[in-house]
Amino acid sequence: MQLKHARMWANSLSITSVAKITVIQPGTVLRATTGLNVRNKANGADVLATLIAGALVTALASPANGWVQVSVTGRCPVASPVTLRYEDSEKSLVIAKVHKTKSLVDLVPAMGGWRFVRLTGFCSVRFTQIVQPNG
Repeated sequence: MQLKHARMWANSLSITSVAKITVIQPGTVLRATTGLNVRNKANGADVLATLIAGALVTALASPANGWVQVSVTGRCPVASPVTLRYEDSEKSLVIAKVHKTKSLVDLVPAMGGWRFVRLTGFCSVRFTQIVQPNG
């Protein structure tokens, strides 16, 4: 519904304001509102990783049936790539716990014992919040 028509409809009901609806589209930055599983496919049983509450991901497509394809980048130790972090330091904040390390894609060659990786999968939009709309 266009905003103009929404206002006309709201006025007919004596509603004084209409919330602006933001649509998730490719490039939208989302925040996990709780520990959130990233799965191999929508409604998939295979959990690739679990995002920590507050972790940021980027939508790769518009949601379908309550699921959105997302991408998250971070750093993990070469020797033990089970914790995805924002920076290449054990003291850096954690983004996710990785359950399927083969799902990580290296973006650049490993340096200094750390990998810069991307994880792509699907998560429920129900447990996300828009941080930065695309557009």
